Amino acid sequence: MITLVGVNGDYPPTNETGFQAFAESLPDPIVARWLNELEPNPEGFIVLGDAFCVFNPIYGQGMTVAAQQALLLDRLLHRWQDIHKKGFARRFHRKLARQLTIPWLLATGEDSRYPLTQGSDHSPVVRLLHRYLDRVFVAAAHDSEVALSFLKVMQMLAPPSILFKPRIVKAAIQARPSHDFRKSTNEMRRT
Repeated sequence: MITLVGVNGDYPPTNETGFQAFAESLPDPIVARWLNELEPNPEGFIVLGDAFCVFNPIYGQGMTVAAQQALLLDRLLHRWQDIHKKGFARRFHRKLARQLTIPWLLATGEDSRYPLTQGSDHSPVVRLLHRYLDRVFVAAAHDSEVALSFLKVMQMLAPPSILFKPRIVKAAIQARPSHDFRKSTNEMRRT
């Protein structure tokens, strides 16, 4: 395995050509030579945990996601029996990518509240969803069912769809954010 890293914005590209060019820019040519001589062999090579997908630690999803990835690997190994069987790694990584869709959207959706977040989605739909989740959060302070549903979603024990059950939607619509909550949320979005 060859790993290249950089600092202060000088990072190796993620495509093969750029990765090779980055290796060739190193003071010693040995890594670039290895890249030219060796052939990639993805069979039997499994990536999971933070090596596959890194989450913002503030949301507390990393360990749960890593455990879910290990369970997925266990299920596939029971079916396929052999990690070196042709196509196993590709099949695993595809299933893993699908499995990470919801936690990734939860994390990046929250991060996109901040205007300086790179790659943020500030579409009207996302802004509407943020306003709804703000109301769910306010309702959770006064309603134990809303609070429990919200916590289950945030801790990945339930799908986000439970926040759209009629009882939760009604509580969110009826929730009235305090002036301080609205003010702090607006300030947060401007910074």
